[in-house]
Amino acid sequence: MSNLTSKPVILVASVCLVALIAVVWLVPEGDTAGQASEETVVLNDVAQRDNEKLSDNGKTVDDVWQWEPFEENLADPKGVGEVAEDQPQLNVTFDIQSIQNGLKTVKIDQYGDVVVNPDALNALNEVFRSGSVLLDDDAMTELQRLIRMGLAGAAGEQVATIVGNFNDYLRAKKEMYELMASSGGEVDHRALLDEQAALQELYMGKEVADKLFTAEDASARYMMESMVMAKDKTISDEERAARQEELREQYEGAQYGIENWASRYSTFKQEKQSIINSGLSQQDIKQQVQRLARSHFTQQELERISHMNLGGV
Repeated sequence: MSNLTSKPVILVASVCLVALIAVVWLVPEGDTAGQASEETVVLNDVAQRDNEKLSDNGKTVDDVWQWEPFEENLADPKGVGEVAEDQPQLNVTFDIQSIQNGLKTVKIDQYGDVVVNPDALNALNEVFRSGSVLLDDDAMTELQRLIRMGLAGAAGEQVATIVGNFNDYLRAKKEMYELMASSGGEVDHRALLDEQAALQELYMGKEVADKLFTAEDASARYMMESMVMAKDKTISDEERAARQEELREQYEGAQYGIENWASRYSTFKQEKQSIINSGLSQQDIKQQVQRLARSHFTQQELERISHMNLGGV
């Protein structure tokens, strides 16, 4: 397992990316991953909010970042290179300016919480090099302390929590893959993806995991199912093409981060067909289908999948 305390250069280079992960809530740290608590319930409530509406607040982290706690260190180009006497001595230097620069465009809603956004996963994977680089306990504690210094209140707690919990998730994921590799034999990719999804929910909480991993998981499952179908010699080319199209529709929206895509799209598609078969005029059908699309999906979701033209006839 990689240890950032032995690689200060890597840590300084990657800390600036940590800022971007502030757009997601995670469950609080505790003795047991996924432990139920009042705070967990609050986190899930935040994750369920309508992000498109909340993002209109206009505030960003740049508006609320506190420089005062770092004023004595800002003259040092390396940022905060020392810690308090009661803090562990580290072989790393954190660049406060880089953290703030990365965070400054993250939106804050009217409740003072960071806006939940699945795009944060890309930043997390950059920070931890997709699991190949992990923080030890001392380095993680120090990074979380600095984040809380710069971001007061809920936003700071959210960022600090996501860093720690995502790190824990990656550790568990790495152990799972190591166990799989040591067991030998053929890999059951469906079961592996199911186990990975279980870890995501365990460490992140269901609501947050759905928002964070929907696109990545959908892409992985689409790729896996496509490969299985390509190897199936029992079906004709025509049937394979038809199934491939069904598979594409099944995962298309989810790959753009739309939650519960399969069930929502299936319902929409059935209702759309009923309108088309209703015998109404072409103009009325067009208008009703457009209203139907807006009733099943938000405007931002429709923009993400505009290439599918759901409101078209």
